[in-house]
Amino acid sequence: MKIGILTFHRAENFGAVLQCYALQTYLESLGHNVSILDYRCNAIEQTYYLFNLKSLFYRRNFLASAINYFTRLYQWKDRLQKKKGYANFRRKYLHLTNPIYKIDKDLGFDVYITGSDQVWNTSLLHGFNKIYYLDFPISKQAKKISYAVSSEESALKKLKEYRNELIASLNTFDYISVRENEFANALKEYTSQKIHICVDPTFFLPKEYYLKLAIQPKETDYILVYHMAEIPEGSKLAENLAKKSSSNIIEIHARFANRKDTTKHRQNIGPQELLGYIAYSNLIITSSFHGLALSLILKKNFYIISKPNNLRLRNILKKIGLENRIISSIDNIVFNDINYDTVSKQINDLTTESKSYLLKALQ
Repeated sequence: MKIGILTFHRAENFGAVLQCYALQTYLESLGHNVSILDYRCNAIEQTYYLFNLKSLFYRRNFLASAINYFTRLYQWKDRLQKKKGYANFRRKYLHLTNPIYKIDKDLGFDVYITGSDQVWNTSLLHGFNKIYYLDFPISKQAKKISYAVSSEESALKKLKEYRNELIASLNTFDYISVRENEFANALKEYTSQKIHICVDPTFFLPKEYYLKLAIQPKETDYILVYHMAEIPEGSKLAENLAKKSSSNIIEIHARFANRKDTTKHRQNIGPQELLGYIAYSNLIITSSFHGLALSLILKKNFYIISKPNNLRLRNILKKIGLENRIISSIDNIVFNDINYDTVSKQINDLTTESKSYLLKALQ
């Protein structure tokens, strides 16, 4: 079958491109012809502009906006290097259509899949974007599927603002799946269809796939702190553990700031380099869902620094019995290895269920 995937593939975000690659690769392994719809969503595009004069007027405080803008200019080399890393990954590994700015006709696919990632997060998209609900002209014979769509607590509270749009869009799907139980429960108010819970598609591929993608770093014997959101507690925890194990520390930041210590702190890292830092680390400390996912797939020891309302992190850890890896206090922490004999079996069971859902949806 000819399958089109709609997701956040253009986000300069580690998890966004890897989950897209994983779903594409798994579907191709089943013999399907798979394309990523190269949709240019303004809310996503504007986030990653190198120089965007409109950002001067985003805030009521013009001076604060100006300071933020010129700070971005100061960081242009790091931003450009990171941007190139993601552009190279998309060009090499994702099978993209021509750029799409609006969809006003059927694109000719047998199946349309929206997801994974937070494509229904109205907070992230600054409103309801019907494209990600596959609400555009589609052949009556084509299937509409959502796969492991994710969201966050702040967005769930806003769903009622889009009640009419949700009812109109969700009830046109043939199959619906999301990643979090809380999201499924919230969406049940707007559709009579069954909503399945599925794992992120990165779990569809074995670790060998990711090791082939990974660029091995020059550094060895290090603890990695991967800041999706900035986690000062993670840095402190790394320092405590590094003293005990005589390890180095490398901190990779998804968010840009003025950092003079480029030996320890990195913010210009592309997805394959970051994957390499995870794969060859002694230990990972992170606030990132996909930092966690790849740690699990690559069977690494890790600790999670998470806010209590982070549904994505806490859902998966609860399902596999690793809630104890969430650190609420870095004082008196006891380091212990993860028993991957048990954990991997639980992940495999969840992944098998999710693959069964997808296979049924594609029949």
